[in-house]
Amino acid sequence: MKMLLEIRAFVPDQADLDDLVLVMAVMQTVADQYSRLAMPVPNWVAEKIDSLKTEIRARHRDFIARRLKEARLKLDRLKTPAEQRADVAKEIADLEAQL
Repeated sequence: MKMLLEIRAFVPDQADLDDLVLVMAVMQTVADQYSRLAMPVPNWVAEKIDSLKTEIRARHRDFIARRLKEARLKLDRLKTPAEQRADVAKEIADLEAQL
C-alpha cells in the first residue's frame, strides 16, 4: 500500500494547489467509502481532510489577495495626474494629522 503511506506522509505546505486538490479528492473518497460501509472514518483521515481544507482555503485567499492588489495597482495607473495629486495631498494631510 505505497499510496496509503504517501497519503499519510503528505505534507500540504510542500505541495502545489493541484496536488492539494487531488489528495483532498482521494481523502474525501476514502471517507465516503468508510461511511458507505457503515464504518467509522479513521481519525487520521478526518484530520488530513481538515488540514487540506485549511491549506486550500488559505492558498485561495492568498490568490484572491494578490489579484486584488494587482487590480488596485491597475486602477492607480489609470488615475489622472489631478487624481494622483489629490491622493498624495490626502496622504500628506493624514500624516501631518498624526504628528
